[in-house]
Amino acid sequence: MRLSILSRLTGAVVAAAVGSAVLTSAPATAATPQGVTKETAMRAINGFRNSLTGGSWNDQFEGRTATYEILNRSCDLKPGEEIGDLDAMPAAVRRNVDVMVAAGYIFDEDEDYIRTCVIGVAVATFAGASMTGSTSLLVDVRSDATGETARAAMPGTLSGDVTVTGPLSVGASDTVEQAMLSATGHNVTTTIGTIVTNVPKTAAQKKKAKKAYSAQMSSARKALKKALKKAGKDKRKVKAAKKTFAKKQRKARSVYAVARNNTRVVTTGPVTRKTPFTTATPWL
Repeated sequence: MRLSILSRLTGAVVAAAVGSAVLTSAPATAATPQGVTKETAMRAINGFRNSLTGGSWNDQFEGRTATYEILNRSCDLKPGEEIGDLDAMPAAVRRNVDVMVAAGYIFDEDEDYIRTCVIGVAVATFAGASMTGSTSLLVDVRSDATGETARAAMPGTLSGDVTVTGPLSVGASDTVEQAMLSATGHNVTTTIGTIVTNVPKTAAQKKKAKKAYSAQMSSARKALKKALKKAGKDKRKVKAAKKTFAKKQRKARSVYAVARNNTRVVTTGPVTRKTPFTTATPWL
């Protein structure tokens, strides 16, 4: 991932093109603490993905420009430091939450390479959506002194519609061999829809319902007793009396069930839906 002179010059062109815009752009209300907006994150990710899948030079320039802006805001640059070049790798497929890992190569005012800054970017792609969950930024670092490679892991938390992890800084005496970002959690959307609320009946309402049911059943039993007495040994009339009683009993039970069960109230209002997701970038 070390840069060439040509790629460094390309990075310098990007820096010159957006330097003033980075300093003056106003952060959106849904931006991360670094001031990176959802629109910037999506331009960076889509630009790099399109350029990697046969897109135009404009796609690459758009991706590099937006990524430079994100790195410039996120890498804790000290006076005299600047990002001379960058690399980035988006997820292979865009989903409801999209991710990218990016590395910025930082030089001092004497144009000496001093460190690499690695970050991860996650963005909720749908309009009005946000994210909850976690991220894991993995960076394999080789020590130039010993030749040994160790893996650094930086966990993070997803929130809002865009999240920038890190930064993870690697000094010039070591080399970033590869890096990747994974994210898991929920994509959260809120729309206006139907809200069904079950309102429990009070003790007084249940008592009143029980009293009404008892009265109905008492009346039905009296009517049955009277009808059976009148029917005598007439089987047809006895059967009709019992059938009438059963009908009254079913109706009383149905009314009682409605009277004592929860009341279903249907209104309209904000409905929040959480869709689980898991995504990751290839190794950069």
